Parts: sequence; structure tokens; C-alpha cells
Amino acid sequence: MKVFNPWLTPKIFGDFTEIEQTVQCFYDHYADYIRGSEKTVINFCTGNGDHILNYAGMDDTTEFDWARYNRYVCDEGVTVRDHNLGWLKDCYEPQVHDAEYYPKGPSFLTSDKRMNNALLLSVYRAFYKIAKERGINVQILEYLEPGPEFCDSVWKRERHPECLSNMVIDVCAKLKGDEHRYSAYPDGIAEGTPVSEFIARQCRNFVRDFGIDGICLGNQFGLLGFWDPQAAPPLTQEREDAIGKFFRTMRSELEGKLLYWMDSYHPVETEISVWGMRTENYACLDGIIVSSFAVLVKEELLIPNIQSKRKVCDICLQKPDVLFTMDFVDPWYQYRVYVDYPDKYEYQRQCFEKVKNLCDGVSFFANDTFGLYVFEKSLRDTLKRILQ
Repeated sequence: MKVFNPWLTPKIFGDFTEIEQTVQCFYDHYADYIRGSEKTVINFCTGNGDHILNYAGMDDTTEFDWARYNRYVCDEGVTVRDHNLGWLKDCYEPQVHDAEYYPKGPSFLTSDKRMNNALLLSVYRAFYKIAKERGINVQILEYLEPGPEFCDSVWKRERHPECLSNMVIDVCAKLKGDEHRYSAYPDGIAEGTPVSEFIARQCRNFVRDFGIDGICLGNQFGLLGFWDPQAAPPLTQEREDAIGKFFRTMRSELEGKLLYWMDSYHPVETEISVWGMRTENYACLDGIIVSSFAVLVKEELLIPNIQSKRKVCDICLQKPDVLFTMDFVDPWYQYRVYVDYPDKYEYQRQCFEKVKNLCDGVSFFANDTFGLYVFEKSLRDTLKRILQ
């Protein structure tokens, strides 16, 4: 296996008093996956990426929110109490375990601790320090989510809602003027600045200043209309050009750093014809995370999607890595796939056995909503099927 791509959140650190000890435990727990791979690329998901968009420089001591919630509901305009009452009445009490209702609750806060740049830097440094001591080839990407999910979103919801379409960043939009200080725009944002330019330059400075290896773009970033071709906006030449500009600008600004992208759950042909993706956009990427999360995946599309991603990556000069998404737990929702959706859990692994020669590695959420790692039995059984 070329790449082991675990997703981690700060929930693993508890109260942040024993950062290095916690990182030691991570490397111990996933040692077999790490040893079975040429490199480990960590998608570190501090929040929804709002801290990247708000980033003003390492000297900024402002505290910011992070993904310390199970099922963050404040972006929906409801209270936690009302959400939990609705979930109990509509889902838990009648035992509705389908993929639409069950993941939606309950909502609760896992930590009272706020985040700041200094604390986040100490987390990154601990991963690098201990990896070096152990001789592990590790790279760290910070996660950027197009929506306000997982935690509070000051930049998306308060400062620049004009760039949102159905609560998701539209990379084709332009920004209103803004006098706040940003690392890439110390005098503020000029009226009409392209969203794609702002995001790419903020990512460049964030990655550079924190000394990490790149950015992971989540949830089909750049392609509006989550996971459903019917939800895509009308495709125009202008939109297609702007999407292409976003990926080129990200590639240019990040220079030699890594750029991973989580896809739409649909094959390349659909992403191109419906959403306006282009073959050359895939060439801007270092890795494509082929989505197969159990609560959303359409099973009949999983294998065709892998095949299409392998085909498009093979014609790219850079040849991005194709990563198969395994599923155990979710760091932002309470379900456990092998308990709540055992048929989908098994189907993922059966599909992987059929297409693993087309994949460069695997990607999965490595901690659950409580900050705990995937339990040993599921990890061990899955690894056997990956490596056999």
C-alpha cells in the first residue's frame, strides 16, 4: 500500500494537557497500517477550515472554535435541546436506523476548550517530532470544508455570506470588501476579489507558516450541489472556467505542497458533464479521496467511480493517488458503521477486494465522535483484507 490516509480531529487530545503522549498512542494504535504503507498522510480536521480563511498570522492570539461537537446544529438555526428532542421523537424512540435520520443526533459538546494558533502549532509539531523519532514518513494536511458544518463559521456565515450558495462556498463568486486583517491580505479584502484567489492565498500562507504539507479539500469542494447531480446548478461556460481557475490557482499558490480532494461519490464522467469538472483539474491534485461513506454512497456507483478515477489519474502527468474510503466511525456523528450499517460495511470491503489493484491506498476516519480510535477487531480484520 502506497498511502495510508487517516483523518484525525483534535478530539483525540481530550484537555490538551498530554499532547505528545496522545500522539504516541496514535502511532501505536495504527502501527500496522503505518508499517504497511510507504507514507502516512494525515488529514487533520481542526474544524471546517474557517480558521484558515480567518487566518491573520502567527502573531494573532484570537481563539477560534473547532470541531468539538457531535452533530453541530447551530448552522441550522435550532437549539441543541430542540434538535435532541426531535431526534429522540423521530428517530431513536421509533428505532428508525436509516441513513437519513440516525446520523443526525444526538447533539452534544465534547470539550470546553477553545483553540488558538499556538495550540494548533504544538499539535502539528508533536506529530512531526514523534514521527521523526520513530522513522515514520508522515505528512500533514489541514482540512478545508466548503460548508459551515462541524463548528462555528465566522468567515463563511458572518463576514462573507455572499460567497455561499445553499450554505456552501461557491468558488465562482466574488467577495465584498472587508477591512479585517488576513495573512494574505493584511489591509483587508478589496471589493470584487475572486473567492478562488482569496482561498488559495490564505491556504498558501497557512500551510507555510504552520510548516505543514498541504490542504485537503472536503465534500466535492468547488462543485456545488452535494452528492446529487440533480442538485447541481446549471452548467455554463463561465462556471466551468471559474471552477478550472480555482483548481489551477490552488495548485499554483501551494506550489510543491500537497493538494488532496474528496470527490462527489460519482464517476468522472458525471463530475465533468454535470458539475463542470475538467480533466486538467484532476491533474492539479496529488490525491483523490474516492468517497464511499456508508450513509451516503450509492453502492452501484462505487466500483465505476474507482475505475473512472484511476483512468483519469493515469492520463495526468502528475498522476494523483487514488484512495479508497473505508468506513468504521465518524468523528462528528455517533454511528459506528459496522454496528449500525453492517451490510454497507461489508459491501465496502467486498468492493475494495475487486478494485484494490486500481487504488494507491486507503483513507478513513481514525477517531470517533468521542475522540477514541477505531476499535482493534475491525481494524485488524480490515487490514487483513487490504494486505492479503
